[in-house]
Amino acid sequence: IELAQPCAHHGRRTGRLRSVRARWWERLTVAPNHVNWHFEDHLAPTVPAYRLRELHELLGKSNLPAPLPGRTSYVAVVRELVGLHVTVGGAKR
Repeated sequence: IELAQPCAHHGRRTGRLRSVRARWWERLTVAPNHVNWHFEDHLAPTVPAYRLRELHELLGKSNLPAPLPGRTSYVAVVRELVGLHVTVGGAKR
């Protein structure tokens, strides 16, 4: 596996990237072709899309200094995004 330095793929850093453990209906509707493994795709762009889940599992078992960035579903992603942009009286809540 060739790891990008740091994420030469698209010229971005990995700090804001997330992967999503998509449910079957999310894979069918909003995340076809393994696009839910976004962090892993940027980390190792040479890995074929159909092997990104396997890479995610290998990384999860490794001795990384921090947990992998991820969400449990796209519902959780939407809740997070909506929560970041909801304001009450000019202040985020």
